[in-house]
Amino acid sequence: MRSLLRGIPRRQRYRVYARVGTILAAAVAAYIFSVLVQERHYLWALIPALVLAVASIAEFVVTDLLLDKRFPPESAALLERLQQKLITTPIHDEIVSALNSCVGGFHGCDPSKISSTLHLRVDVLSEADSEVVPSLVQVARYTRPSLGGPRWRILNPAVGLVGRCLRLNDLVSVNFRDRSEYDHRMVAEFGFAPEDVKRHTTTARSYLASPLRDGGRVVGVLYFFSTEPQVFPIAADQGQLTRASEEVLRLLRVAEIL
Repeated sequence: MRSLLRGIPRRQRYRVYARVGTILAAAVAAYIFSVLVQERHYLWALIPALVLAVASIAEFVVTDLLLDKRFPPESAALLERLQQKLITTPIHDEIVSALNSCVGGFHGCDPSKISSTLHLRVDVLSEADSEVVPSLVQVARYTRPSLGGPRWRILNPAVGLVGRCLRLNDLVSVNFRDRSEYDHRMVAEFGFAPEDVKRHTTTARSYLASPLRDGGRVVGVLYFFSTEPQVFPIAADQGQLTRASEEVLRLLRVAEIL
């Protein structure tokens, strides 16, 4: 079941898990209730009936309140629309193709060692005071599936290279000599917790984040990294980045995501 749900957002997976669990609990409770009623144990039959009622309420609370509490209504609607469009249309594959074409235009590097993806800006509710704050969701798979994390991750814009790009509205790049330097600087300079850094890709050495602008507003980030050292920003062709941004914006508009 996990493999079947791997391509959908985490909150949607949790919703499915919650509802499957509720259905199973309800089925068991209904069976026990029917047996007790047949045996005329009416008072005991109230227990599974109560379990059935609690399970129904819990399913509503978990799926409709707790799982969506991070998202204001506009963001929840955007994510639903985004998921539908990326599943039912070729938009996702076309975005990946645009990123691959961009990487193919970089110079002085091995494109096969570069992986890239698209992060889209989405507003979330802060856990501290429920204020609306910008965040990022990874909407495309990495162009090199073996290099990079899964789709639908929600990123904290206060940390990391992608978050810095969003905050500064500017091209950001960084290089690391080895894993030890990466681990140290990701904590000291980019704000990650040490336990978060351990889950990152371990082989990349050069990173680039380019803002995706719709007018004057940053709506996302094109993100690239290479397992070769000292690739960015030298290898990045600004013309290729501009063309990739324009194509991605066009696709998002066609899909009515922007």
